[in-house]
Amino acid sequence: MRNRAAISFRLGLHDATTFSEGFFHADVSKKIANVYNGCNDLHGCNEFGCAVCHHRHQSRDFGRQVDRRGDADRHRVQLDGIHTDTVSGTGQFAFNLVYLPTDCIVDLAAIGGTGGSAQAVIAACAAKGLNPRGAWSNATNYVKDDVVTNLGSSFRARRANINRLTGANADWEFLAKKGAPGPQGIQGATGPAGADGAIGATGATGAQGPEGKTGAEGAQGPQGVPGPTGAAGAQGPQGVPGPTGATGATGATGATGATGATGATGPQGVVAVLTNSGSGNGVTATRDFIGPTITATITSTQKIHMVAMKALGSTAAGGAAGLVLFACSKSTVPGSVIVSDGSGSLGYRVAQNTRHQFGMNHAFSGLANGTYIFGMCGQSSAFANWNSNEFGYITLMVVN
Repeated sequence: MRNRAAISFRLGLHDATTFSEGFFHADVSKKIANVYNGCNDLHGCNEFGCAVCHHRHQSRDFGRQVDRRGDADRHRVQLDGIHTDTVSGTGQFAFNLVYLPTDCIVDLAAIGGTGGSAQAVIAACAAKGLNPRGAWSNATNYVKDDVVTNLGSSFRARRANINRLTGANADWEFLAKKGAPGPQGIQGATGPAGADGAIGATGATGAQGPEGKTGAEGAQGPQGVPGPTGAAGAQGPQGVPGPTGATGATGATGATGATGATGATGPQGVVAVLTNSGSGNGVTATRDFIGPTITATITSTQKIHMVAMKALGSTAAGGAAGLVLFACSKSTVPGSVIVSDGSGSLGYRVAQNTRHQFGMNHAFSGLANGTYIFGMCGQSSAFANWNSNEFGYITLMVVN
């Protein structure tokens, strides 16, 4: 680390007339005032003045001069022709700065009046060493002999600078250049295997796949059994016997009797075959139609054969369960309710992300004359999980 000292001057205190023409008598410029390092009082006093020195780290305070002139004669004083300070009304001045003279001698010169100058020697002004400043920064002011590190090398400042890249240039020179990489060392032994990491969280459910194509329409059901043959018509009356002919030639054959009336037509077998398709309603907690329906008008003697199906499924976690299916009818008379025929089919379930076809095959009979809605009904206490449903189909055959 460089030797740095704080120095204060008081010159010409012994004779006010000596400074009548300026800050320093002409003869003062030929004298050297002694300056001591590490003291706390006045030293080196002679006929030209006294010097006070105070040792400080990393700063110098140069110059405090006192003369006996009035405020009207204020001037300035300059240090080594570089740094300038204004003399106060009491003839005092001070330099507070970091300054390292190259020859351990400083010049003080008066500016104004008749001028004048003096010199001072800095004691303990040893050769300047290198000043480590750490890593180079573009925001730091550097002075000569400051040492920084950058990119693996060290550099010495050749002159004061700021924001000047290190390298071999006017501002910096290499102090120790980064060496080439050494050869690669022998590979060490393989370390033990680390413990297994925790199992990651289950990923989000993937998006539902595209809707499948509609299946081909099923074949038409078999034709119903033919109705019974009608009763035979009544036989016509026999013709009146002709008179007994004379014995002789055989008489002509009598005319054929008229044909009897045709009997009534017997009842038909299949009256109508109806079909429908569509989404229909979804599964709810109450019994209701869950697929397409067919409306038909019937008589009390007719039977209705129903074949119905619908695709039902679930994307919910754990799938869906608790589905009950029924064959149902409902009169169109206002206020009528759904009537299920039979005890139903219970306990249907599906796994998550699956869909199955569910159906009913049933024959209705004993219904009063009227118009009815026919279809497959369903219900489930876990109806919210039955959330992936598709088209359904229904076929209705009315027979006598």
